[in-house]
Amino acid sequence: MKKFTFLLLMFVNVGFTQITFFNYLNYTSEWRQYRGGLGETGYNTYYLDGDQTFGSITYYNFYRSEHKIETNIYFGGTTITDTVYGPGYLREDSNGKFWFYDPETNTETLWFDNQPVINANIGDTYNFTGANCVIENIVNYPLGSRTLKRICGQYTTGCTGSMEGVGDIGMVCSAGYEFTSYMACYTKDGNTISFGNSDCSLYPVPNRSSLSIIENTENTFAVFPNPSNGVFNIVTNWDNSEKKYSITNLVGLVVKKGYLNNTMSIDLSDVSSGVYILNITNNIGMVTKKIIKQ
Repeated sequence: MKKFTFLLLMFVNVGFTQITFFNYLNYTSEWRQYRGGLGETGYNTYYLDGDQTFGSITYYNFYRSEHKIETNIYFGGTTITDTVYGPGYLREDSNGKFWFYDPETNTETLWFDNQPVINANIGDTYNFTGANCVIENIVNYPLGSRTLKRICGQYTTGCTGSMEGVGDIGMVCSAGYEFTSYMACYTKDGNTISFGNSDCSLYPVPNRSSLSIIENTENTFAVFPNPSNGVFNIVTNWDNSEKKYSITNLVGLVVKKGYLNNTMSIDLSDVSSGVYILNITNNIGMVTKKIIKQ
């Protein structure tokens, strides 16, 4: 596993007073970020998997799965690499602030504070992270049972400001605050918000190994046989709500996806032998299991 580098969001700092229905972060939170440059395109998925305690404080393990395409602009040829970086260490405090912890220095850095977004009004100065323009629009997005507030600066090609509980989306002002990257999608509890026209399926799917992603222990599923030569039988005791599945390799790339009934089989006979991650989501959340194709 490579050393984690934060490239996702540029977050800011102030206080928080709002009472929330639920924590902004949980084990299903995912950020998908596009990064483009000269001869290089990166599709990054940031996700949480498990946790670790330092002293008396527990942090989520925070990973970045990167699918990078590099083209030699002088001699031609393309190189594709898939890499997982992490973990970093992220927590949300009781006031809704997100903190990044550095175990090497035993210090925390404030990564995002929701209060400036919650308090923002149209016409206010958008002075986050060095930007200096006026908030021109406010949009509310449903995410599960919660509505999240998003504020937009004067960048003329679309609303790319900051979003409550999510972070900075991309460029905010038409000058002085330029990104070479932007957030394409945000997912939590199986619900996805897309920003712009990005195809969320292009990004790596997290290869979580934690089995405690969904807190409702009555909603479980079984996979058998495991290992299998190809056919995996899946039985759930979830209700009849729509259930999606995806199977990824260990760098998070999807090898198969579809929908589940309460009992069904998934045939991986056409997939190479190895260890894979099976993710199942419904309207409650997500569960994950490792499966082995012999």
